[in-house]
This record gives sequence, structure tokens and C-alpha cells, in this order.
Amino acid sequence: MKILTIVAVVAASLGVVGAAAAQDAPSLRDLERSKASFISVNEEFAEAAWPNMVAPYNRTQAGLGDEFPGKEWNDEDRAVFGCAYDKLVETDQMASFQKFQEMNAAMAKEFGENESITVIELFGVEDDNPLMLTFYEQDEATFEAMADVLNGCGAGDLAMKRMQETDLMNRVFGVIAEQMGQ
Repeated sequence: MKILTIVAVVAASLGVVGAAAAQDAPSLRDLERSKASFISVNEEFAEAAWPNMVAPYNRTQAGLGDEFPGKEWNDEDRAVFGCAYDKLVETDQMASFQKFQEMNAAMAKEFGENESITVIELFGVEDDNPLMLTFYEQDEATFEAMADVLNGCGAGDLAMKRMQETDLMNRVFGVIAEQMGQ
């Protein structure tokens, strides 16, 4: 089911994506400095993006975005990014990750600034064109490579586990069904 895949991508992105409107993607220099620096700048990046990334959910139903787990990073998040750092260094893909974070920065900015974006547009429920995925069209190869790195380190599994533990996925589907019934 396409919408389930998109929910998983969006959920994982909430923990991965960075850059609120006032924050740029981390520099390549900051990402490459050390594993500890890589983890730290990505944690700050994700924290800054959080309000923008959940804004479409809150526009759809007040408080829905605030229910997303993972806002505060824990050791599981840091382990995912420690693993990602190792894989990116090993495969010489740090520049691609920085480009990926630039795409995420643009997405977070748009989500925060464009008041018309709701979950319906985000998942492409009405037109089968998920808005979230359009931000990666400029470089699908980078998106896919970075998604492979992050998912290989457990980012998607961690996001899905959190959504299942909180029953948020069912709530999101329920809100979509409710919105589409209008």
C-alpha cells in the first residue's frame, strides 16, 4: 500500500530531517569532523526542524503533529546516526548526505511556511502525488542512497516501532479517512 510506505518515510524523516526555516543544513565540514560532531549537528538539525515537519499534521487536526514520538532524541537515535556516520565514511558518501540534508531543509521550510499543506497533500491521497517525495525528485539517486544508509542503520524500523507503540499510524489513517469523507 503506497500510503503506508509514505507514512513510514515521513515518520522516519521526522527523526532524520533537519532545518527549520531559520536553519540551514549542516555543513560538510561539520558532518565530517567526527562521529560525535555528526551526531550532535544532526540532532540539533532535527530539533530545529520539528515544528515545521509536524505542521502539516497540526493543520489537518489540531495537536496531531504534537503526538509524534521521537521529538527528543535518545540513545537509539544516536546509535542510528553513529551507524550512519560509519557507513557514510566507509563508502565516501558524506557529501551526498549533506546534499540530502539540504533537500530536507527545503522540505522543512516549505512545510512550515506553506499554510495549505496538510496530511492530504503530504501523502498525495487525492492525486497520488505525495508532496513529501517531490522534494527528493531533484536527486532521486542521493535520496535512495541515503535512505538505504539510514534504513540499514535502523532509522525506518525505529520510526515504525514508535508509531506502533503510540498507535499514531492508526490515528493518522483515521484522520485521513475522516478528511476524505468530507
